[in-house]
Amino acid sequence: HYDDLTGWFTRLTTINKGKRAGTVERRERRVGTIQKCKYNCYRHIQIDGYRYQEHQLAWLYMTGRMIKRIDHRDGDGTNNIWSNLRKSTQSQNGANRGIPAHNTSGFKGVSKGGKHSWIANIQCQGRRFYLGTFTTPEEAAEAYRLKALELFGEFARCS
Repeated sequence: HYDDLTGWFTRLTTINKGKRAGTVERRERRVGTIQKCKYNCYRHIQIDGYRYQEHQLAWLYMTGRMIKRIDHRDGDGTNNIWSNLRKSTQSQNGANRGIPAHNTSGFKGVSKGGKHSWIANIQCQGRRFYLGTFTTPEEAAEAYRLKALELFGEFARCS
């Protein structure tokens, strides 16, 4: 069962009751249990041997259709509350990512250009846009923010 207000799926049946002779013991999954995730990752549910991402099953549960690309508005892959999910393209989904771990400027789309300059770039649908060279990272970040809003609208995440 999917609860659209909490984003949690709960088990309606118990599986793997007891042990079978000669088999490795499997973890029993009881009625009412929910799957927890230790890290910011996508949770999965296995049905008849196939593994599905929970946000895709939530979309199926709420709309009756299975789609491939679903974006989490807040960027948290474990937050499957219905109001946090929206249909997206691959490009829109990428636009909603946070700052990469290897980023050194502290701003999305901004990198060091030279000794005293900063460069802003953005990518949309496989095309890279050079936004200019700036004297401060804040100026470059503002250029990125404006172009991101133009290209991605509500999907733009600038920090």
